[in-house]
Amino acid sequence: MSQQKEIPGPYRDELDRVLKSEAFRHTDNLRRLLEYLGEKALAGSDSLKEYTIGVEAFHKPEDYNPQEDPTVRVLASKLRHKLDEYYGKEGADSTVRLEIPKGHYELRFHPANGNEAVHQRDRLAADLRRWRWIALASGACAVGLLLLALHWRTGSAPAKHAATLSPELEMIWRPFLESDRTLIISLGAPLFTKLGGSYFRNPRINEWPEAETSEQIKLLQKDLESTYAVPAYPYTGVGEATGVFLLCKFLLERKPAMLMKRSIVLSWDDVHDNDVIFLGAPKFNQLLKDIPTEEGFSIERGAIRNPRPQAGEPDAYRSTWSQDQTQLLEDYALIHRLPGPHGKGEIMILSSASTEGTWAAVEYVTRSNYASEIVGKIKLPSGGLPRSYQAVIRVECKHQVPWKISFVTHRVLDRPWKPSPPAR
Repeated sequence: MSQQKEIPGPYRDELDRVLKSEAFRHTDNLRRLLEYLGEKALAGSDSLKEYTIGVEAFHKPEDYNPQEDPTVRVLASKLRHKLDEYYGKEGADSTVRLEIPKGHYELRFHPANGNEAVHQRDRLAADLRRWRWIALASGACAVGLLLLALHWRTGSAPAKHAATLSPELEMIWRPFLESDRTLIISLGAPLFTKLGGSYFRNPRINEWPEAETSEQIKLLQKDLESTYAVPAYPYTGVGEATGVFLLCKFLLERKPAMLMKRSIVLSWDDVHDNDVIFLGAPKFNQLLKDIPTEEGFSIERGAIRNPRPQAGEPDAYRSTWSQDQTQLLEDYALIHRLPGPHGKGEIMILSSASTEGTWAAVEYVTRSNYASEIVGKIKLPSGGLPRSYQAVIRVECKHQVPWKISFVTHRVLDRPWKPSPPAR
């Protein structure tokens, strides 16, 4: 029998006290959600679904799809923060505490001095469920990402990113963290050809019509005696996989409404209705071809092109390889921040011609020392950041690992954009 059924009196009193508090006075939706979850908890319900909450508490239609409408997830996240705010101020002397563990929708009651080990165990279980979903969605990256997630969560104390972001990191990420939209991470998906039970990739070919008619594929199909040759997207680069992990680790505490999609299935509807982080080379994120750079930097043919060089700048930033061409020594990455279509929503592009460069771009926007550097360079006289900007960074590599990262140059871009019409 649950504690709620054993001693409901003090718990109901605490629920009523919180609902009538100053913290919840002007938060109709949060108060509605808290009251609904509280009544369910007091009735002994311990298995609430996002769909059920949407329909019963917020009167969503029967065809409501939580994957398309994140209302419940967003409000649950805000409610967790609001409860923390309440118990840090008005409810500091409460003998009972209300809590919604991450990964759950059930409201829980416990003594204010309850067993922290139990709460930490609940947080860990919730995090592992989320990381399992992320890892499974990553296809070929599943095992690596899951191991990284397990190491991070079991090898350290629960992260407190919400309380420890530097002011510069807050400036960079505030538009995404405060947005009510779901955040989609678009994972760059390189084109492979599947034939004869094997996978083949030509790094210079990333569109199926070209690959299908190439002499390489014809010869391989003949040598392998394969009756088919079809496009496939089973793998991603080490830098892109690491980037997904770093972004999710960095954002999870503050942005629970996140999804990950392979770039091959990302649609313009997704970009229109959500915030998006594009991760990986433009050749792996086909939609990037239709996002104009307003004469800014672009990644083409393995280099970052600079159409309007300023004093002392080259017309392109190119990679440097070892003498035997087997090891990448130096490359460049592009960080591009801009509003979504028609000025609505948020977009960030973290890309490079190399997987190491993409990894470095993620490191650059998630570490406080680098954030301080880029904010110092692009901050406006008003003290804020431009809505749209690009920054080029240099990456020195050792054995496929970004070893040293430094700021190179930037551009401030002002005009909003509209997606180019599809080719006829």
